[in-house]
This record gives sequence, structure tokens and C-alpha cells, in this order.
Amino acid sequence: MADISGAVRASESAVLAAVDESWLLETLAGLVAIPSWRGEEYAAQQYMAAVMDGLGMSLDVWEIDEAELRLHPDYATELERRSPLGVVGRVDWGGGARQGPTLVLNGHVDVVPPGDAARWTTPPFQMDVRGGRAYGRGVLDMKGPLVAGLAGVKAVLDSDVALGGSLLVHSVIGEEDGGLGTLATVLRGHTGDGAIVLEPTGLQVATAQAGALNFRLSVPGRAAHGALRHEGVSALENLMLVYGHLMEFERERNAGERDPRFGANPAPHAICVGTVRGGEWASSVPERVRAEGRFGVRVDEDVHAARRLFEARVADCCRRDDFLRDNPVRVEWWGGQFAPCETPEDAAIVTAVRVGGARSRRGLRGTRRGSLRLRSAPPGQRGRDARGPLRPRRCRTRAPGGRVRRGGRTDGRRARGGAGVDAVPGPDAAMTGQRRRHVGTSAGSTPLRRTKSSIRARAML
Repeated sequence: MADISGAVRASESAVLAAVDESWLLETLAGLVAIPSWRGEEYAAQQYMAAVMDGLGMSLDVWEIDEAELRLHPDYATELERRSPLGVVGRVDWGGGARQGPTLVLNGHVDVVPPGDAARWTTPPFQMDVRGGRAYGRGVLDMKGPLVAGLAGVKAVLDSDVALGGSLLVHSVIGEEDGGLGTLATVLRGHTGDGAIVLEPTGLQVATAQAGALNFRLSVPGRAAHGALRHEGVSALENLMLVYGHLMEFERERNAGERDPRFGANPAPHAICVGTVRGGEWASSVPERVRAEGRFGVRVDEDVHAARRLFEARVADCCRRDDFLRDNPVRVEWWGGQFAPCETPEDAAIVTAVRVGGARSRRGLRGTRRGSLRLRSAPPGQRGRDARGPLRPRRCRTRAPGGRVRRGGRTDGRRARGGAGVDAVPGPDAAMTGQRRRHVGTSAGSTPLRRTKSSIRARAML
């Protein structure tokens, strides 16, 4: 266990003093105001490029060749994208990678659907701040943490603290539906000696990540008129039968889980059915129902073996039913296929983040900073953010292979008088641990393993 008893150093105090919470909130409000779901992430990526440009970071902005990316065995997606964009900002101190390690900060701009807008007190894409909390779709997962990471970068640059090595900030797309943005970024060569995925973990360093595999069940039935439904076989009732077996399967798989990193979660490897569609007519017995969901995979479990176990459980359920025995449920694997992974507890990056996070919290104690709590759930009270979104500068793009450098200075300090967007504080550096699929060396990247966050506090997806 790392020793976190050390005092806050002078350089750390300087960085903490430079944290600009107003900049953080203004920048976050601008990003939340950009709806970035259903594959529409282009504008949000342009915004992030403008933010990094304003900090004086070197930029690589490129259009992702999805046709080429689709040939990679780890490619996965659930959405159509017209103009997928990759954005990476870089800061080099001194001799850059020649003088020290390269650290990667990774975060995504895509969000899940906002749900029923009528249940939101304020519009989901209009950030609202009140009572020490921020509300809006993506504030928690994960526009807030991504902007927080950039606020930390800004604080380092504004404090003029000299570091050794390089820092990369990945702003990626498609995390919610397969991870194609990070895959494209890593394949482009943006790797490092260690990585922090800025997912919200309650300021805990999470060193284990369960896997999650999207599945689709096609459940058959036999149609009949509703007045004579006993002559048909309801596909919906068959789905309910299969679902009951899957819930029992979930209980069995989670009963023996003793990994303390999952805390009190009763089902860290959950099976969740998220969508159900079926039937042709209100007064007809449905002859087919389709259900889609996610299947949780243990940290030490082989993905292929996990799929076979799931398929075997569905097949066993079908063998027990007279109709399904001859008309079995079809299982498909589609969309996000996130492999599990873990980082050793004694890894250097884990120790560094724990020590740094503890010191940062100690340094912020008694101050206003660090008091903001980020939340994405629909708010329960009416409020209004008077600041409004930022207007980012127009950002050019380059085709793969063309790297763009922007910002007046390239020595790791912020270019003064730039297009200003700043980002978040020191303590948020403790929000996550290392992500295996992003880790590389100066000689190249390690084999990619597609994981959702690779390391979260409770390894939940």
C-alpha cells in the first residue's frame, strides 16, 4: 500500500492554487450544451479541439477512417457515424518523452440518450448548477471528468511548474457503443507509459474492470388471434421463461464473488436486458420477440468461454420447454464487446495516483475547491445557469497522417491570450486508475484489449 502521509509539496500547492473552477464550469457548460449522442459527436470533438488549442497544447485532429478501422478484430459499434473525428492534445516538458515518461488521460464525449425530457426539471443539454451540484446529460459520464482532466492540465500550465516527460489527452468518441474512438486513437500511435481513464469512480483508484458483452435474443412463438390465444404460443411468454433462467444464472455467477474491489455491489457481473421489441398487432399472439442486453464478464474470465456459458444456459432453458425444444432461441453477439482487465495494485501508476490524489485532497481541505459534485440524473429542483455555453473557435481537421501543432508555445506552458477554455482540478486526478488498452512504451503500443473503462471504482458498466 502506498504511503500517502507525505506533506503537500510546494509545486503541488502551486498547481492546486491555480485550479480555476469558474473556467471548469464554463467549459463544461459549453460541452454539455452540445448533444453528442446517436453517433453525432463531431461538434463536441471540434469544441474539445478548440479547448485544447486555447490551452496551447499541440493538436492532432483527424477524420477517422471507419472503413479501414472496421477491418480490425477489436472494432465494434452500434451506431452509424457520418464524420467520426479523433482529437488528441499533447504537452511536452523539456525534452518530452526523451526526458521522462508519457502519461495518457482518456475521456469520451459521447453520452447515452437523455431519456424522457419531461422528467428533467431543466433541459438535459443545458447544464444547471445549484447547491454545489451540476446537472445535465453527460455531466457525470463523462464530460465532467474529461473537462476536469483538462482543468488539471491548465492548472499545471498556469502555475509554470516544470515537469519532465509528456502528456497526451485523448478526447474520444463511441465509448458507449464499442470503443472505436479509443481504438482509432491507439492505432494512430497515441500511446504512453501509463494511462488514466477519467471515468467517475468517487475519487477511488479502480484497478479492476469487469467485461460486458452485448447480446441479442431472438425468441420465437406461434401467432394466433387474440380471442383464441390458447391456440398460439406467445413469444413474450417464452422470453419471460428465458429471462427467469438468465436471472438465476446471474445469481449463480455472482454468488461466489469475493473481490473486495467490487465493494458491496450484489451483482458486479450483471445480466441486464435493456430493450424488448416484438409483436405485429395488438390483438395477435406475438410470434417473435427480440431482446437486447449486456452480459457481465468476470475480471479473470475468458470472453470466449463466457459466451459459451451464456449460450449453453439459453440452450438448456430451451430443452426444458416443449415448444422451444424444437424452436430454440437464437443468441447473437453484437455491438460493444468489452473485455475485462485489471492493473496490478503495486503498479507505479496506481501508487502515483493514490499518493497524488491523497495529497491533493489534503491541499484542498478548508478551501472552496473540490466542493462541486457532478451529477447526471434528472434534477429535482428548478435552477438556471447564467453563464451559458462557450463559443469555440472553428477547428480545422487533417486526414490521417497529418499532425497539427497549435498554440504559440511548445515548451509545455500555456500560450497567453489564446482562445480560452480551461479545465479541472488536481483531486480529480484520483478519479481513476490505469487502462490497459491504452498503455504503450516508447517503442510502440501493447496489444489492444477493448474494455469499457478498464478501471473504475466498482468496475460496473
